[in-house]
Amino acid sequence: IERVGIICIYFCCIIGIVGNIFHAYQRNNFAIAVDAFTCLKMFAVFFAARRLFFGKHNLLDLIAKFAKIFIFVSFACYLIHLLGFVSMGGDRNVLGIPSFQFLYGHPTEFAAYLVGFATILLSKRGNYVWIFLCAILLLATQRSKAVAMSAVLIALAFYNLFKRANKRPPFIVVVLIFASIILIGMDQISYYYGNSSSARTLLSQVSFNVANSLFPIGAGFATYGTFMSGSSYSSLYYQYHLSSIYGLTPDNPIFVSDCFWPAVFAQFGYLGFVIVVLLIVSLFTVFYSKSKCNHILFSARICIPLYLLIASSSESAFFNFYGVFYAILMAILSTNFAEIGNRVNHAITI
Repeated sequence: IERVGIICIYFCCIIGIVGNIFHAYQRNNFAIAVDAFTCLKMFAVFFAARRLFFGKHNLLDLIAKFAKIFIFVSFACYLIHLLGFVSMGGDRNVLGIPSFQFLYGHPTEFAAYLVGFATILLSKRGNYVWIFLCAILLLATQRSKAVAMSAVLIALAFYNLFKRANKRPPFIVVVLIFASIILIGMDQISYYYGNSSSARTLLSQVSFNVANSLFPIGAGFATYGTFMSGSSYSSLYYQYHLSSIYGLTPDNPIFVSDCFWPAVFAQFGYLGFVIVVLLIVSLFTVFYSKSKCNHILFSARICIPLYLLIASSSESAFFNFYGVFYAILMAILSTNFAEIGNRVNHAITI
């Protein structure tokens, strides 16, 4: 399965470059190279880091200690923020309480890192106070997916507390988790796609038109729905009359990369979409199975995949900058420590 994932990375790269050569919607070679790196970096880092971290037994404990320091400092700054000494807020205000984004440029970025550190803390029993503080900080961002994810973290923490064996959670826990996902999905869909003339709605609609007209391979790298397609402005936006939409204009493309699946459809076509899905499945399968062999608790095995799938409905989750952070954490959790231990014991015995 790991080899399948690595092969899929190569195929995605080939399909994207072939799309650039045949359709020429993006003529800036530097933009194409940067976008190829952006789209494939998370997957490449995960498979490479699993080799790099092989035998590094202490990494998980070190990351867990850093996670606690990060949460402690963040929570202390949140209290300072609430008292009004230093503003670390975002653009939202609920019941007179401003949103909190710590030192990040946007609350969503802060929430992404909190989910990553919470995953590390969920990998073993205990750490319940830290997970609870992490859930409070997620609520403080006032982002819908972060708020719902805080409820999921609490549910997973309670599951770790009362479940003695490392098995799948009972039906009621699964129901609560999926109820949270549905609430997230409904809110995200209504907020981001409720307006038929919004940038995200039009990007989603037009992506199917692009995929159909360029069947089966798509337009290529840096042509649609990614940061570089706005930085080095793609001619596709002119062709499909998106260049006059707020957030997609050449001088202000702030919403151009606020999507994931539309970018996959338009840049890689239907063939590339199938390969990307296979790549994501292989990534999650390797992570889940190998971390299970390491006796990592079920809660930690589903936390990051769950958040990535949710976030992909409204942002470029797998292409985003925090994707590398998640890839490294997943690689640490899925490095086969059990196999290492068996080899060491065998060598000592000999």
